[in-house]
Amino acid sequence: MNKRNSSLLEKFSSKKRKNNIKNFSIWGFLLIFMSFSIFLVEQNTVNFQTSVLSTQKAPAFDGTISPIKKSPNYTALTTAERSMTYSQLPAGKMENPPLYNPQNLRISFDNLVWGNAAQDSIRNQKILYSVPYMGNYKLDGQEYAGNHLAIDIKIPTGTPIYAIGNGVVVKTSELLSGFGKHIVIEHQNFPSYSNSNIKETLYSSYSHLSSVNVTNGSIVRKGDIIGYSGSTGSSTTPHLHFQIDNDNAPWHPYWPFTSKEASDAGLTFNEAVNAGLNQDIAIANTVNPMLYVQKYGNGTVSTSNDAEITTTTTTPTSNTTSTSSSTNTSSSTSENIDTTEDTSINTSTNTSSLEITAEDYEDDGPTRESDNPQNEYVTFEIKTDSTYIPGEEQKIIIKAVDRHGNTITNYAPENAVRIDIMQGSALITPRRLLTRDFQNGIAVSVMAPRDSNPIQFAIKTDNVIKESPVIYPGIFADISSAHPHFQAIKFLKNEGVIEGYPDGSFKPENSVSRVEVLKFILEGIEADVSSAPAKLKFSDVEASQWYGGYLYTATTLGIVDGYPDGSFKPLDKVNKAEFLKMLIEAMNIDVDPEIGELPFLDVGENQWYAKYAQFAYEKNIIDTDDNRFWPNKQMTREEVAEAMYRVSILNATGASTFTADLIPTTDNAA
Repeated sequence: MNKRNSSLLEKFSSKKRKNNIKNFSIWGFLLIFMSFSIFLVEQNTVNFQTSVLSTQKAPAFDGTISPIKKSPNYTALTTAERSMTYSQLPAGKMENPPLYNPQNLRISFDNLVWGNAAQDSIRNQKILYSVPYMGNYKLDGQEYAGNHLAIDIKIPTGTPIYAIGNGVVVKTSELLSGFGKHIVIEHQNFPSYSNSNIKETLYSSYSHLSSVNVTNGSIVRKGDIIGYSGSTGSSTTPHLHFQIDNDNAPWHPYWPFTSKEASDAGLTFNEAVNAGLNQDIAIANTVNPMLYVQKYGNGTVSTSNDAEITTTTTTPTSNTTSTSSSTNTSSSTSENIDTTEDTSINTSTNTSSLEITAEDYEDDGPTRESDNPQNEYVTFEIKTDSTYIPGEEQKIIIKAVDRHGNTITNYAPENAVRIDIMQGSALITPRRLLTRDFQNGIAVSVMAPRDSNPIQFAIKTDNVIKESPVIYPGIFADISSAHPHFQAIKFLKNEGVIEGYPDGSFKPENSVSRVEVLKFILEGIEADVSSAPAKLKFSDVEASQWYGGYLYTATTLGIVDGYPDGSFKPLDKVNKAEFLKMLIEAMNIDVDPEIGELPFLDVGENQWYAKYAQFAYEKNIIDTDDNRFWPNKQMTREEVAEAMYRVSILNATGASTFTADLIPTTDNAA
């Protein structure tokens, strides 16, 4: 072949390749466009059907049930039985499904002993609820460690699936990928999870089914069989993807990110789930489904005896890649989950939601009703703790007030009120507050700090930004979990014995006056503090002072008797000897008056405080150094808290000597 023909052939081949690439690009674009168009048609059809079908009225709310009534006892199955369908499994290997318990799910398989009935029960729970709410695909059992907004329930193919409550079927669909065969039921006027007095519309969905028993527009009652479980769509093993969306979700079942958002973040689908991509959006649009049906359930799920297991507990964290987009255009997902026998997986260690009560909406300030609640100019008052403990939830109370501080009882924001994190990292639920979230002008959100950095958030409307104070980690602004007296101070704070200063601090190293320590002690023993008479027995005390009642009560109880000159010196700093006498007498503890061989070089057996020093040493109530008691040393707030804590624990447990491993008996102590 000559060079000219070769050159022409190369040009022709090049042109042909370009045309092929061009044609491929066109067809690729058309394919993507057609796929997207099909999705939009389906979604618009569903939205249209929903708008029509929602006119159907289901029976009123009368409670909820679990979506399954029987599940395998996985710890009793043979290898062959693990691959059987629902109808093939022996009846004796099926049981009422256990409660969904996030605390149990996070326990590592490594800490479970085979053959222990209670621990086998936990193992069974972990296998059944293979991916928890806001979990990931690592099968570690931790909520809020990803963005999986449903609960995956591992059940055999053909397991009957039940409507969790009365409602109207608004979607039945069969996809080759994503959710596969799935059903969506609309539930109108169902109670909110956070507040049973608030009614809302919820959407329960049931995905990866093998068959569907209902049609669009069907009215279903709680407990009706609506389909059977399977492994359709993007599923690698039989399970039920059970989800509850709220009315904020733009489609159902909702999904928090698109494939493009995952790609833009440099993540595959599974990696995006594990990283918690758009977790805040997922939480804002859904409800923890099993906790919801259990809260309003009628006993169709059973409880089990949980084993006492010593585990290393860590604070759940979420590596969330957050984006501002909430307008996802695809609900198709690729749920590649392997939930086969989980016992070989090495897992490690949620938090339970705080109950919102009527007291949270009580207002003791001035109120008024607005003539124009949607356009009324308001600002906000924010009430929350000045400190936080990482991993522990706390409430945020938000009050809509006018310029004069009056609560607008009928406040109805035209657009959502937003709660935005300004610094630090925390999960706030809900972060978008609508009219229905405000009762008598007050809304309540729950904040779950993710780490130990200071947190500040802002309440925002279209024309108002109200910033919160900075909230610091620890029980007080200056008491973190690393403080040597953290346990004692936390215990007494939870018991209502000690309080901080207005700036949120505790000032642990400040010395304590004699009347301050009396207040601490009397609060600690929950004494009935009497009003002081017009004149007290002490020459230097006015009954009208804030401590008058405390001093009178302490005198009546024989805790204090003052100085020989008739004075009490209320504002003098209390020393160690005085404090111990007050504390031990107040706790009504019998102290041996016989003085043995004292370990202190600065305490003689004839000194009035010798028996208290001996008792404190024997019971390990105070820390000592250099074989000295230092009776005249001024007591600090942290030292007072530590001694009071130790005496309280000894009194409660009956132990002979305080040790750090003694467990407080109060439910509030950690």
